[in-house]
Amino acid sequence: MGKGMQVLVWGALAALTAFLAMLLKQKNAAIELAQARLARMEQRMSQLASTPAPSGSETALEAQLAAKTAEVARLQARMVELEAVAADATIVTRYAPITASPLADAPPQVAAEVGWHVKAPGLVAIGQTLAALSPAKLAYANHALQTRIVPEVVAQPQDLTAVEGIGAIYEQRLYNAGIGTYWELAELDDDALREILKLDRVRAAATDLGAIRTAARALAVEQETLGFVWKGEPVDDFEPIKGIGKVYEQRLYDAGIRTYTALAQASPEHLLSICQSNSPVLPDIASWVEQAQKLALQE
Repeated sequence: MGKGMQVLVWGALAALTAFLAMLLKQKNAAIELAQARLARMEQRMSQLASTPAPSGSETALEAQLAAKTAEVARLQARMVELEAVAADATIVTRYAPITASPLADAPPQVAAEVGWHVKAPGLVAIGQTLAALSPAKLAYANHALQTRIVPEVVAQPQDLTAVEGIGAIYEQRLYNAGIGTYWELAELDDDALREILKLDRVRAAATDLGAIRTAARALAVEQETLGFVWKGEPVDDFEPIKGIGKVYEQRLYDAGIRTYTALAQASPEHLLSICQSNSPVLPDIASWVEQAQKLALQE
């Protein structure tokens, strides 16, 4: 891995560490606040229980005690939740020694900037995943970290035709360019979008690129996939294969069958289980395989 890539990877991890530390600090503060409130509630309950009640006020006192008891129970349950979240964050950020540094051969200035990694081995796995990304993909992950979103590398591309303005042809062009998630699509600038979608002047003038980015980000928020980065493995367009529409294509993609070669080599039983067809007439799987074999030979 080149020196420039090392700086990018460890820079991303430094941002992630800061984000997790902030999360842990917030959760610890919330726990302290809940503990203080719980202590005040319990003290108040003791006072109410020990103070003689005026004649005729027993019912009101019992109701007040019941309400306070319920509030205490709610606070105790909330504290358990906060402590669990804080414990998860602590696991990632806890300091622990390691025997060897992955930057042992790095220049002194690089090692000095990212020497924190020896104290946070829990982030090594994330670093290894990010290190396998191309510089373009790493840029998407870095921007997610800068906006306090933990990036996630995924193997399956998302259905980009769900984005308004993106049809099957544009989707395939995006896949071919390595764009496979709503987050990545939302991160493209106008020049990159025009180049990937191969828009001429007329189509570029008629296409609202900003609206495409906005719609892509909205889908990422809706499906809770902000920060998702696709590995960018090859993807073939299955829709030219007679009998495979958008639904079947996406199910095949999700199952890891994304090329003509993979489709041609899959067993009929496996393909039927993937398609999950409710139609009384089963898909012509044999025809799919035959067409995929022909298309694979043309590549």
